[in-house]
Amino acid sequence: MIGSAAIYWEGRVGLESEVAQLRRGDLDALSALLTRYQNRLYRYLLRLVREPAEAEDLFQQTWIRVAEKIRQYDSRRTFEAWLFTVARNIAIDHLRRMRPESLDEPIEGAPGESAATRLRSSDPPVLDGIVERERTSRLAHALDLLPVTHREVLCPHCGTPLQATCPSCGHAVERGWANCPHCGTKLPPQRGRAA
Repeated sequence: MIGSAAIYWEGRVGLESEVAQLRRGDLDALSALLTRYQNRLYRYLLRLVREPAEAEDLFQQTWIRVAEKIRQYDSRRTFEAWLFTVARNIAIDHLRRMRPESLDEPIEGAPGESAATRLRSSDPPVLDGIVERERTSRLAHALDLLPVTHREVLCPHCGTPLQATCPSCGHAVERGWANCPHCGTKLPPQRGRAA
């Protein structure tokens, strides 16, 4: 316990000494501080900007700003908090300056194409499929509530009587089919009059 307190105190004294030397213009102190904080500061900036090259640039800008503004540092506060505040402010300024990519801008080398056109899918919209399944499910439920004599439905395309609605996919199936031609589900036995 005493040993760890002594190490902390020595590290703190060493840090204060390096900051004081940097305030006097000693660039060797800047090198020592950079060595002390390089990994943590770089990882912090990388988390903020998510691009290694940008994090490296901001890392360098942070140390340049530290060297320029070290006289504004209040020694009653911790150097580490001040350093990371400088880095955060530089990163935020950088992120504000970045222009977000527009989905409408044309893509170089692909005439007539934009990011928005590449996002479009040839699949039918998901909402349409959900609505269709819900509609057929409600129709199948409503048909099941009808008496057998009223269940016979005519095909809207050709007018032939339909057996029933497939319990799996909800499609109406003509009489005589053992399996649904749409999804392959085995159909219940025929009820009502024969074809």
